[in-house]
Amino acid sequence: MSEFIRAIDGFGLSRPEAVAFSNSRGERMTFGELKERSDAIAAHLAQLDPERKPVVVYGHKSPLMIACFLACAKSGRAYVPTDVIYPDLRIADIIGQLDSPIVLNTSDRDISAISDAMGPCLGAAELAACAPEPAELLPESACLTGDETFYILFTSGSTGHPKGVEVSAESVDNFWKWMLERFSPDRTGAPESEQRTLFGRAPFSFDVSLGDMAMSIGAGDAMYALVEEDEDNLSRAFDALATSGAHAWSSTPTFAEMCLRDPSFSPELLPNLSTFILAGEALKGETVIKLLDRFPGSQVINAYGPTESTDLVSTATITREMAETQNPLPIGYAKTGTDLYVLDPETLEPMPNGEKGELFIVGNTVAKGYFGRPDLTEAAFGVCPEPLAKGRRSYRTGDAAIMADDGCVYYYGRLDFQVKLHGFRIELGEIEAALCRLDGVMSACVLPVERRGTLSHLAGYVVSRKAPEAEGASNLERVQAVKDGLRAFLPEYMIPRKIVFIDEMPLGASGKVDRKRLQELG
Repeated sequence: MSEFIRAIDGFGLSRPEAVAFSNSRGERMTFGELKERSDAIAAHLAQLDPERKPVVVYGHKSPLMIACFLACAKSGRAYVPTDVIYPDLRIADIIGQLDSPIVLNTSDRDISAISDAMGPCLGAAELAACAPEPAELLPESACLTGDETFYILFTSGSTGHPKGVEVSAESVDNFWKWMLERFSPDRTGAPESEQRTLFGRAPFSFDVSLGDMAMSIGAGDAMYALVEEDEDNLSRAFDALATSGAHAWSSTPTFAEMCLRDPSFSPELLPNLSTFILAGEALKGETVIKLLDRFPGSQVINAYGPTESTDLVSTATITREMAETQNPLPIGYAKTGTDLYVLDPETLEPMPNGEKGELFIVGNTVAKGYFGRPDLTEAAFGVCPEPLAKGRRSYRTGDAAIMADDGCVYYYGRLDFQVKLHGFRIELGEIEAALCRLDGVMSACVLPVERRGTLSHLAGYVVSRKAPEAEGASNLERVQAVKDGLRAFLPEYMIPRKIVFIDEMPLGASGKVDRKRLQELG
């Protein structure tokens, strides 16, 4: 049985009344309820599908979603988290890549018509009604363990389709142990009266949420989340956060910066808050300084890690002196059981310390690969030379990095056309493919736009099949039509802020799009 699952079940027995999860909608679940509900759903899943195929869990930051994740693991099935923030076509794409999966719909929305490829679809009421007899409950031996796939998390894909990262139960267990060691060294088994609360901003369909669960629920502490309608309104968000009792904060730097713009984001609002864990994008020194000024005595942790390595692989506690003098800030040292290497992206030879290369991750939390995509798996996994890998899994990140003499790593952005914007990892190729699916679009290219050294937004360059006068619409109307069309295929965070219509796509000598000339077009 997965050690991570066993630990959470243990809290359900030893401290059943302690809150495991709550959100700004007022939904909550105790450890006892979490164990009881996940046990019941697990037994039901075992009866529905003896083949133990992956299960899609759909919803948004609810306690029932977490119960479903645990239920899938307990019944020996990988879970595939999806969120209501995704458009229907993206959900259908994910379902289509699986084999007629069972769908657990924890939302109040009817999604049965999203895809013809889904298997049985159980709604929230049916999930709440699961109540098997004790004899029907599953033994521990049914739970996922070892190299069995624990979850499949779909991320942006350069082919125009999201790709699923397969993470094993062993990787999750190793990751959870390190999270306890790093963030909650003495929390396991702590008295309920000493329970702490982590505010986790990420939706459950993003890798950071696993880290949030590991260092809160996995340590016997509580996790608190803002639902979308409250997160989108800062006044409502602050009203909700004031009731959270949060001791720790996990978000992207951008979300923290947004909150810092309001003076009420302070110890008066969150008197227990003492730790900020910021991940998902590059952290700036000025953000650290503002947090340390606003929350005196707090610590700010810069965390790094891709989905393909079970979330985080390194962390660095950033002091005021570091924030004032270092650019970029360090992402820290490799976690326990993991090695980080900076290699020449062409020769795969180790780069001398202090010189920029591509960051490779080797160790016990590297994912198994991409679900159903051996071609993509071969290109990114197992590429690290054997003298360094030593028989372990490896992943080439596509991130530029420098390693200092003491092993500390510094992140210098992407080497390819993948970017991170507001914490979301985005393949520019996926947006380009979506643009080309729109009526009237002949070709398209998407570029990241920087402001003062930080990724600000995305710009889409579009060549139309018709001249503007033939379309009979103003430029503003054309831009809006493109954005509205993209919303059928992409979540909101992937919609380019700027759409530029051009007569033809500039090409370089190689015949590829000349992206530098595109940037000059404005």
